Amino acid sequence: ASPAIEPPAEHPADNPLRFVDTAEHIYRLLLEAMSEGCIVIGRDGIISFVNEAIGNLAGRESHLLLGEHLVKIFAPPTRNAVEEILGTGNTSNWVPASLEGKIQRADNQEIPVLISIYHLEDETGPYRGDWLLVLTDISHQIESQIALEKSLKAEQEQRSRLHALIESSRDGIILVGVDLNITVINSTALELLGLPGESERWTGRSFASLSQGQPRGENNFGHTLHAEFRRLHAGDVTPGKGTFRSPSRVIDWASLPVDQSGQSYGRMFLLQDVTEQKQLEGMRELLTNTMVHDLRSPLATIHSTLEYVLELAGDDLARNHRQMLDVAFRSAGKMLDLVSNILEVSRLESGELPVSPYPYPVEYLVNAAVEQILPQAIAKEIEIIVERAEKTPMVLVDQILVERIMQNLLDNAIKFTPSGGYIQVRVRKLTGNEDESFVEIEVCDSGNGIPDEIIDSIFDKFATGNAEESGTGLGLAFCKLAVFALGGEITVRNHPEGGAIFRFTLPATLDNE
Repeated sequence: ASPAIEPPAEHPADNPLRFVDTAEHIYRLLLEAMSEGCIVIGRDGIISFVNEAIGNLAGRESHLLLGEHLVKIFAPPTRNAVEEILGTGNTSNWVPASLEGKIQRADNQEIPVLISIYHLEDETGPYRGDWLLVLTDISHQIESQIALEKSLKAEQEQRSRLHALIESSRDGIILVGVDLNITVINSTALELLGLPGESERWTGRSFASLSQGQPRGENNFGHTLHAEFRRLHAGDVTPGKGTFRSPSRVIDWASLPVDQSGQSYGRMFLLQDVTEQKQLEGMRELLTNTMVHDLRSPLATIHSTLEYVLELAGDDLARNHRQMLDVAFRSAGKMLDLVSNILEVSRLESGELPVSPYPYPVEYLVNAAVEQILPQAIAKEIEIIVERAEKTPMVLVDQILVERIMQNLLDNAIKFTPSGGYIQVRVRKLTGNEDESFVEIEVCDSGNGIPDEIIDSIFDKFATGNAEESGTGLGLAFCKLAVFALGGEITVRNHPEGGAIFRFTLPATLDNE
């Protein structure tokens, strides 16, 4: 053990060389090397030792603090707290204490520090009853904590704003994680789906749980939800949309992927109540159909009367009079065709147009349509090329509907193909499951193609381009509805070298005998 050192007669502050023992010298070197500030304070609060780190913290030269009271180094609230700790309790069973406080620098700036207080158990040496204070600068920790708190507060405010925005939306919003569990659902969605409880009740539950209590049927939410659930489970993450009905509502829905920088975060489902819109559309359709139906009879009478007058008059009419009657006759015919198209489209939409499928050779249907349109093509010097693959199966279709589809597509192609151009009709069998085979028919023109701004709505009713040859906008709408009624699909795209390609499918028969 180290020999006892007699305490000097003078105050320790008057004798900076009080650490003369070898062991104490080593301890002093250790304290000086520490990055934390170290202070030795007597029972009277007078500083007897400081290391260089204290000077850096306090903004003073370290040796100038020797002999000073701790009031010189701590901010008043911290000094009071330290004095209270030092002046309480029996030091015989002292347990090291710690607190957060502040150092007051020479420029009056306050530096936050963590203060650890240790009692020096030097019963016979010069530091009997003294205290060692270790000060750690926690400015950066405090700044980081403040920055973190600000960040958390900003994030919470952003979440609150987002929650308020979602809750105030008139549309139903459902966010589903990659695990297909609900992360967000607003009250509008619950109301539209007729689900009980608050949003929090459904958060964290399975997406499939939303179908609980939903009525059964092919056109309701339960059926729609299960179909979408199966699609997502199968790995199809493309956007989806559709319409379903509840006992008192008609709701449009959309399913959209939520991702960023290639990282998927789940799906967002939007629900929009379109009940009033559908009711207004129904009223408008009813009014239109009623008016059109009432126009059909007088138009048919006008058309047949003009035809009769032309036949009856024969060559007795003056040339200019015959030309006027011919114009009236053709115009009445166009109006009658328009009325018929409107009624047929309406009947297709409502499912009232009877469809009588029967096996037909596809080349027979194509050739019949081409022969009927051929005079118009010859008049415009347009060549029609028909390409048919070998062993094309028969199709199970309604002959009248298919011929109308082909006539509309060919008529459309002739309108937008310049004189001297060509039209290609291609027929081929699609390879698929044995019980789901289809025949595909393409009608390709050599015109300028469809403008980008209308190509997505080209099959909508009354959708027309700006070209002079544009028609009523009902022919392609009829084609879409008729193809769907036959169990097929129809699409359109522009050819890179010019022209539009209309492609539709028809169900093939399993037995071609």
